[in-house]
Amino acid sequence: GSLYVTQRADVGVDYVMEPSAASSIEVTGQDLDFSRDRIMAVDCSSTCGTSQATAYATVPDGKTWTSMWALNFFVDRPSLSAEDDVEPETDPASPAAGTYREFADQYCPGNNVDLGAPPAGATGSAQLLMQNHQCFKKCFTEAPCLDSATGGNCFCDGFLQGYDDAESDALCLDRAQCEDLCTLLGEECDGIDMHTTRNRCFLNKGCKDFVEAATEVFRCPLLTTQDACDADPACTFDTTCQGRPTLHPDPSYDFLYASADENARRLSNNTAAALGRRMSAAGVRQLLSAADPGRSWEAILRYSGITFTSGGTFKLCFCDSAILQHEGGCQSESDFTIEVGTVHASGLHCLLGDRRFTRGICETQMYGGLRCYQDGQAPVVNVPAAFLGVPELQAEAQSPTQVLSSFCLFGPEEEVASLEFCQGMA
Repeated sequence: GSLYVTQRADVGVDYVMEPSAASSIEVTGQDLDFSRDRIMAVDCSSTCGTSQATAYATVPDGKTWTSMWALNFFVDRPSLSAEDDVEPETDPASPAAGTYREFADQYCPGNNVDLGAPPAGATGSAQLLMQNHQCFKKCFTEAPCLDSATGGNCFCDGFLQGYDDAESDALCLDRAQCEDLCTLLGEECDGIDMHTTRNRCFLNKGCKDFVEAATEVFRCPLLTTQDACDADPACTFDTTCQGRPTLHPDPSYDFLYASADENARRLSNNTAAALGRRMSAAGVRQLLSAADPGRSWEAILRYSGITFTSGGTFKLCFCDSAILQHEGGCQSESDFTIEVGTVHASGLHCLLGDRRFTRGICETQMYGGLRCYQDGQAPVVNVPAAFLGVPELQAEAQSPTQVLSSFCLFGPEEEVASLEFCQGMA
C-alpha cells in the first residue's frame, strides 16, 4: 500500500456544522495554495484517496469538489469583459480630491470622538481601527510597534509619552489616514484636529457651529468674549459673535473640516467598487487594522457555501498539491489522500456531552461552523502584512474583502502588480 504524509495541512481537526445550512471549512497549515489545494467530504466509513465524495454534501452552484478554489483575491484581468474592466480614471463615481477644508493654526475644542466608546453609528471594523490606532495602545501598551512589520505605518512620533494615557483620544496616523478614518465614520465625524509636525490627530463630531462662526464673513474672532477682545488692541469685537462657539487658536494644530454636504457626497461614493478603483497599492497598506480580510493565504484556506443536507459524521479529505504524482492538479478522488479531520453535521448542542469537545477548544469560522482541537490548542493564524490596512466602509455589505477584491479587479495594473495577493498568491 501507499502512505501519504503532508507537511502543509494541520490534521486531527473536528469541524462542527449545522445540517441543511450553508457553512464553511477552514484548513490551516503552512505554504498552502488556494489555487491548487482542494478539499472533499466523504462518508464516515469511506477512505480518503479511494472513495467518492459523499452524496450528503453540496458545494456552491457551478462548482465541484475538484474545481472549488478557496476564497481569494485573484483576478485574471485579460479574461474580463469590456464592461467589467473599468479603468479608475474613467470611473464616474470617483470623488474629487481635497474634500477637507483646512483652518490653519486652529482646533475644534471639546468635541473629540471618544475612542473608548466609539459612536454607535460606526461599523465594527471602523471602531476597531479607532481603538487599534490610539497612540497609547499602539505605541505604549503594545510597544514596540515595528515599521518593518507594518510597512512603515506605526507613526509613533505622534505619541506624547508621559502625556498620553489610556483615556487619550489621540490617534497616531498621518494626515491622509486620519482623513480616511474620518471619512469611514461618515456622519460620526465632521472634522479633524491634525498636528502640524507630528503624525497625530483627533477626530471630532459637532464642529459645525464652530466652523460657521469662524467663517461667517470672518467677522467672529477667535476671542469670543468682550473682555478678551478689549485686552487685544487689534481686536474689533462684533456683538453678534457674543457667546458663539468658534475654533480655538493653537499653532501646533490645523483643523480639517468636512461639511455635511461634502461628507454626504464622499460617503455616496464610498461603495466597495468605488474605493477599490481609486485606491493605490500604498493606500491598501495604509490603515493598520487587525481585521481579518476574509480570504485565504498560505496559513489558511477558506471554503464557503458548503451544505451538509443530512446530519451525520463525515471525513474531510485534503488534496495536497505538493505531493501529487502528476501535474494535472486535484482531478479525481485518488488525489485526496490526506485525512485532515472529521465533520460533525449535528450542531454544537448535540456535541456538548462529548468529552472531546468539552475538553478541547473551538474556533469560530468566518463563514459559519466551528473548527475544534482536542488537545486544547488551536493553531495561531497570523494575518500577513500584505493584508494589513484595509479600510472599513459604512455598510456591512461594503466589507474590506469587497474593497480589496475591487482594487485587484479595477486598480491600475502597475499598482495591482505590486501586491502579491492580487497576483494569485494566497
